Amino acid sequence: MHQTGPFNPAFGAESFGLKDAQGISSNFEAPRLVEEAIQRGAAIGAKGGALSAETGIHTGRSRHDKFNVRGVGSAPADAARLYMSALTPSKLV
Repeated sequence: MHQTGPFNPAFGAESFGLKDAQGISSNFEAPRLVEEAIQRGAAIGAKGGALSAETGIHTGRSRHDKFNVRGVGSAPADAARLYMSALTPSKLV
């Protein structure tokens, strides 16, 4: 298997169970990711330099991963409370 991009050989694709992949690309910077997406036809360059891709009906997000934040200030305790609520999306802050 061919691996492209900087990666730690101790944590190569095989260590994650990827044995039949033709190639793995790791840790590319944003310009290279944009170039790859356009070359593969997965996205197009939009006005102003943005990358535009169609996700179809599946966006990779779950409707259960949202939470509401009420009255959160900038105090460390508020930040900790917000973080903990992100871990349990069903709770309201």
